[in-house]
Amino acid sequence: MAQARDPAHSPAGGVPSTFLFPKTPMDCLTTPLTLSDVARAVAPRRESLARFGRRALLTCLAALLVAFGTPTANAQTTPKAGDWFEEKADMGFRVKTPKDWTFVPPNMGDPINLAKYVPKGRDWIPLKGDAQLWVYGWVMRFDLVAYQKSRAETLRRLLGLEAGDEIPAEEWEEIDRDDLILDWLTGTAGQATGWALVERKERKSGRDIIEERIYEGTMSWNEDSFPVRVYMALLPVGQDRWAGVAFNGYGEKGEWKKAESAFSKIGRTLESLDIVAAKGAVAADGGAVGMRDEKRAALEKEVARLPGWWLHETSNYFILTDSRDKGFIEELGDRLEAIRAVYETDYPYTMARSYERPGESRPETEEGEEGAEDEEEPDRATSAGRNSYELSRTSVVRVCSDSEMYHEYGGPYGSAGYWSSYHQELVVYDDQKGGGRGDTWSVVNHEAFHQYIFYFYGNIAPHSWYNEGTGDFYAGYEYNTKRKRFTLTPFDWRKSLAKDCIRQKKFAPLREFVRWTQREYYGSNQYGLGGGENYALGWSFIWFLRTGKEKAKGWDPAWDGILDVYLAELAKSGNLDKAVDAAFAGVDWDKLQETWVRYCG
Repeated sequence: MAQARDPAHSPAGGVPSTFLFPKTPMDCLTTPLTLSDVARAVAPRRESLARFGRRALLTCLAALLVAFGTPTANAQTTPKAGDWFEEKADMGFRVKTPKDWTFVPPNMGDPINLAKYVPKGRDWIPLKGDAQLWVYGWVMRFDLVAYQKSRAETLRRLLGLEAGDEIPAEEWEEIDRDDLILDWLTGTAGQATGWALVERKERKSGRDIIEERIYEGTMSWNEDSFPVRVYMALLPVGQDRWAGVAFNGYGEKGEWKKAESAFSKIGRTLESLDIVAAKGAVAADGGAVGMRDEKRAALEKEVARLPGWWLHETSNYFILTDSRDKGFIEELGDRLEAIRAVYETDYPYTMARSYERPGESRPETEEGEEGAEDEEEPDRATSAGRNSYELSRTSVVRVCSDSEMYHEYGGPYGSAGYWSSYHQELVVYDDQKGGGRGDTWSVVNHEAFHQYIFYFYGNIAPHSWYNEGTGDFYAGYEYNTKRKRFTLTPFDWRKSLAKDCIRQKKFAPLREFVRWTQREYYGSNQYGLGGGENYALGWSFIWFLRTGKEKAKGWDPAWDGILDVYLAELAKSGNLDKAVDAAFAGVDWDKLQETWVRYCG
C-alpha cells in the first residue's frame, strides 16, 4: 500500500510494514528486514534511509569545508544546556536539553527513545573527503522488564503465536542492561558498528549518583574508517530501570575531548523527580470507557512530554502535530472524515467481516460493534474479530510542520508520507513550502486508505497494481470545502504519464502486469518500466475497472467484480496467485487490454 520498505510484505511472514508515498517518479528505496532484525531491535528504524538521500546533496559542500580547513566540531554540534526535558508519568526524572537544537519526537510505541535533538543549521560533522557524521542528542529510558515484554510481543506477532503461547527457546535470547544499550547503539546511534564500552565512571549529580559511559565504534565511508564515540549518562530510577541522555561525536581524541566536556555538562543535570500519576481514560460521553477513550488517554500522556506538539481529535482520528496552523489541521481533520466516508462506501465493514477466514469470525452486536462481554484485545497485526471497527476509529495521523521535521522523524527522502502498520500511525507533512498543500491532500487520501483498510483486513499484501493503484484512485478525489465532501476525479499526478505510456505502447501486457512482484513494479522488470511509470499505469487500470462499466466502449460485464473477487480471495487465502486466478477467471485478456487502452489512452 504505497512504497514498501519491507521485503515482499508476505502475509504469511507478518513482517511489520511501512508503506511510503513517492514524492517523485523515482524508484523505491527498499531495506530488507529479517525476522531477527525486527525482533532484536523491536522498532524498525527509518533514520538511515531518511538521511541517505541528503548525503549526495552535502557531498560537495563537505569536501569544500574540509579542503578549506573547517574544524569538525563547532558551536552548532557542541551543545550548551537549555530547557528541561521532564518525564513524570513513568520514570520520574528530568534533564537539560541542548540549547537551540530541534526537538524530534520518537516513533509511536518506541520502548527506549523519548526524544531526539538535532542541531539547527548544520547538523553534521565533515570528515575526510566527502564523509559526514550526523550529529544527535537523545533522551532515553532503559526499562529492562518493559523492553523484554515488548520484544516478546513483537516476536509472538512475527511467529504468529497467540498472546499466551510460549516462544520457542531457539527464538528467544535473554538480555541484560549492557545488551540493551548495545541494541540501542546499533539501532539508533547509527552509522558506526563494533560498539564497545571504553570508559565508565560515576559522578554525583545533586542528590543522585549518575553513571557516565563512553562507547566507541567505527564508521566506514568508502575506503576510509573513522572513530565515532557516544557519551551516555545513566540515572537509576528503580529496579532494572534507568533514565539516560546521550550524544554522538567524532572520536578523534582532540575533537572528542572538547565535545565530551559539553556533553557531560548536560549529562550531569540528570536528576530524579517524583512520579505524578497520569489521568486515566474517561469516556467522552460519560459512559463506559471504550477504545477511543483509552487511545485518547495514551496520546495525551504522550503529548505531555513532546514540546511543541499537540493533539487534535475528530470522530475517527487523532491528529498529532507540531504545526502552529490550527486552521490547516482542522481542515485536514475534516478531509480525513470526508474521505473515510468514501472508503466506507467502497469497503464497508460488513464486506470485511464476510471475508474473514474460517474460525476468525465472531458474533457482534446489531450495530456491528464489539459486544460488551468480549474483553479480548485483538492482535494489532490482524483485522479479524469484533474489535476491528472500533480499532479503526482510533486511527493516529502525525502531521509534521514541514519536510525537515518529517525527514528527521524518519520519513525517507523521495517520499511525501507513509503508513506504518507496525507503529500504527500515518505520517505526512505540510508541503506548503514545497509542492503546495494540494500535494499534502493527495498524500493523505492515498495513505489514509491503507490505514483504513488495515484495521479490517490486517497485513494482507495485494499486488502493487491493486495496492498502489487504489491508493492513487482515492488521491485524485476533489474536496468541496463548503460541503465538506469529496467528488471523484482523475489523479493528475498519474493521469498524463499514464496516457503517454499507453499511447507509446510503453506498458507490460496486463496478464503479466497483474502478477508482477513489488520489485518488478518498482523497476526491476524486462520492459524497462520505472516505478513512476508503473504507479501511473496501476492507477489507470484501477480507474478503468472502477469507472469503465458505465463509460468504456466494449465493457464486458464479466469484469464487474474483478476488484471485489480479488480482495475477497486474498483476504480469505492470503495467496496472491489464487487472488489473480479467481479475479480474472475466464477473462479475455486481449479484449480487456484493448478496452483499457482505448479508455485510458
